[in-house]
Amino acid sequence: MEKFKVILDEEATEGFTELSKSPVFGELVKRYLKELYDFPPEAWGDVHRKEGQSYFKSDNHMIFDIQGKMLCDERGHVYGVKITRFRLRRKI
Repeated sequence: MEKFKVILDEEATEGFTELSKSPVFGELVKRYLKELYDFPPEAWGDVHRKEGQSYFKSDNHMIFDIQGKMLCDERGHVYGVKITRFRLRRKI
């Protein structure tokens, strides 16, 4: 079975890179990214469809705001996500 794909766009990569250098959030942000490989987007919170595409965002109780587009094959099977936002949810 092929591994679940996680792709970060430029904005998400910048957010992830900045957070991963943080002494407070560095390890946690790396764990969250790893967990995206292990869990389908449906387990991450709000999944909705718009204009024939499926999008998701992390639940509000999570410390990180992670949003993206679900990557589906022609049968609708989710094989990955393209992350468009990866940032701290609230200013601390």
